Amino acid sequence: MKVAFVVESFDAAEDARGGVRLSVRKQADILSRRHEVVVIAPHKVFPPLGRYSSMRRSRGTWPGFRNREGTLRVYRPLMPHLPVLGNVLEPVQLGLFVTVVCGLLESGVSLIHGHRCYPAGFAAGLAGQLLRLPVVLTVYGSDVNAGLDKNAVGRWVSFATRQSLRRATAVIAVSRALAERASAVRAGAGTTRVVPSGVDLSELGLVSKEGARVKLGAPPGARLVLFAANLVPVKDPITMLRAFGRLKSRRSDAVLAVLGTGELERAVGDECRSLGLADSVMFLGRRPRQEVPLWLAASDVVALSSTDEGCPMIALEALASGRPFVGTAVGGLPDVVPDGAGILVEPRDPEALAAALDEALGRTWDEKALAAHGRRFSWESAVAGVEAVYAGVGGGKAR
Repeated sequence: MKVAFVVESFDAAEDARGGVRLSVRKQADILSRRHEVVVIAPHKVFPPLGRYSSMRRSRGTWPGFRNREGTLRVYRPLMPHLPVLGNVLEPVQLGLFVTVVCGLLESGVSLIHGHRCYPAGFAAGLAGQLLRLPVVLTVYGSDVNAGLDKNAVGRWVSFATRQSLRRATAVIAVSRALAERASAVRAGAGTTRVVPSGVDLSELGLVSKEGARVKLGAPPGARLVLFAANLVPVKDPITMLRAFGRLKSRRSDAVLAVLGTGELERAVGDECRSLGLADSVMFLGRRPRQEVPLWLAASDVVALSSTDEGCPMIALEALASGRPFVGTAVGGLPDVVPDGAGILVEPRDPEALAAALDEALGRTWDEKALAAHGRRFSWESAVAGVEAVYAGVGGGKAR
């Protein structure tokens, strides 16, 4: 089977960070072991205006139109970003690029797989219609939850999100909550299947808590809470800090390790100082991907304070590492964190989150049972679910 992945960006394996980017990379790599996988990811060209300077830096150097990356062929067409009209034109441009690649440059494509509703899902749906190919769309969280809200993303993006969901032959959702929202929009347009995210089991559980703390220079006797997330509104890091402040009044040996950066970085730092937590919070910034398993091993509890989620990879990695998870009952978290594997509370409630952290730190957890549960969510298992969807739309046989 020959599959065309359509994505907004495609990182090299060593640079892939964040849930969606890492998920796309892992799926492409594993699928390419037994199928032919072509990736189409635009390289945006931003105008020479000051407001686009950070975006130009983040895009890096264009690696060329077509590259061989291991077992993958990756196409990165240049896509100019036009102020004001960019949101409207880019998904259409990308759809035409996909049509050219799948229709002229790569013969025998069996199906097109778009990742996230906008712009990749819209582009995949457009190319699928033009080429009369089945389209699979994977939705990850905010692309549906925010994308359907025209007040949050604008009328055009909201319209494009709905079109992406309706045009897809099949939709893969990483949680039941997402599947329900997608199905409501699709109104019987085709299959919707839940396939949770995966984790790389080979990276986890390789070092003891004590050994990890020595390697990282983490406090050896502290009760360490790990918060690994971007410092952005949907992750609600301010609530996490306020909850930790309440926890600190109950457990003087508690330490919070924050792995991540983002637009709220300054606000989070200000809040930390105003709460008098400067000596108890470790702001570690964005760490190399290979360091995350060490922080998981070093922690006593892994926590999130999100107001919305898809299926956060850090929760699965925590459980597979034998660590309890404390978080909010949003998105796919109730699907993957059952009773006995952690504690979930309502979002935006610092007191409830503090009480859950206190309870988690006071309980004796069965690390082997936690790891056994978490290890059900391997990347191989996730990809098997994706292949089953491919088979259902006529793209190949499930394995």
